[in-house]
Amino acid sequence: MSDAVKAPPWPKSRWIKLAGALAIAALGVDLFHPRSRFLRFGPPILIVGGLIWAAWLLFLAGAPEGAAAQRRFKSAAATVLLALLVILGATLIRLGPTPALQQMNASINGGVSAQSEDAELGWAPQGKGRVGQRLDLIDPGRDHILLMGDSIVFGQGLTPDEHVGHKLEERMPRWQVLNAAVSGYSIDQYYLYLKRIIDEVKPKAIVVGVFTGNDYQITGREFSWGTSKPLFMVENGELVRANEGASCIDDLSHSLLFRSIWRSRDMAMGTINALCAPRELRRGEAEAVIARLFQGIDELGARYGVKPLFMLLPVRDEYNIFDRERFLYTGKYRDLRRLLALGKHDFYEPLPAIARATKESP
Repeated sequence: MSDAVKAPPWPKSRWIKLAGALAIAALGVDLFHPRSRFLRFGPPILIVGGLIWAAWLLFLAGAPEGAAAQRRFKSAAATVLLALLVILGATLIRLGPTPALQQMNASINGGVSAQSEDAELGWAPQGKGRVGQRLDLIDPGRDHILLMGDSIVFGQGLTPDEHVGHKLEERMPRWQVLNAAVSGYSIDQYYLYLKRIIDEVKPKAIVVGVFTGNDYQITGREFSWGTSKPLFMVENGELVRANEGASCIDDLSHSLLFRSIWRSRDMAMGTINALCAPRELRRGEAEAVIARLFQGIDELGARYGVKPLFMLLPVRDEYNIFDRERFLYTGKYRDLRRLLALGKHDFYEPLPAIARATKESP
């Protein structure tokens, strides 16, 4: 009887086990991160264990006999090992924009947006001679009013004709109103982005929208939208970067396994907290940082003889409630207002006038 006849086929159960072994090894590579205690020691165990199990299934567990069977065995082994290399290589490739950035880029209606990862800011719009998520083109022949902020100032879901920058420019046609707001930004990113663009814009006025719903909280931690962001501490009166888990967060956001999780903000936050141990400032630390950031924004404006105006933008529900004091107490509105007042910054509160108007409306 020939070798081809004698060679037993691979049992289906061995293929299933081999696929499981390779999946375990690939999972280990996908999770590995040297700066995270959990992700530094656990994944190598998965990688080594999965490869040992795969090698045992391929070369030791009932290897077939005969020349034809050996050729078939080697061909199958080469195919499986090649597939393993492809899987492991794919987990190490930094894919395009993370799901969080894809969501931000898709959030503008009727305009353009080019959010990309940014080593300094976490993410930032890209475009020469342009600013903000709407990529407003700077007109060097006009005086500029510069708007800074997050999705509120940006105008989440609004068309280019509806957002605040366009409405202001309609009322003041002599000025170019540049909307430099970027979705998801917090106070530290307002400061860093203003620092980046101010010498190009040379503004005559600067308005910074401070969202009382989450700017305080997000400024005190090193991630937002499932992506790392700057985190500062104050040392000897100066701002110093204090990120600890940023690279772990970014690696997870590019992981093939976790990319689907990143589409849920709650799941992304839970995963980041569990695996990357990101740093979060205590209340006193966060307030010291926010106060110094407000001061830094004022100092940047002073380069061009501008005193920035901060606008306290409240949570939407605060406009229509009867017990407004309860909302202001439980939120961060009062904390931010206190820090602005203590720093003697110029600020404006639209909440009282809007609250009166909504109560008086039929």
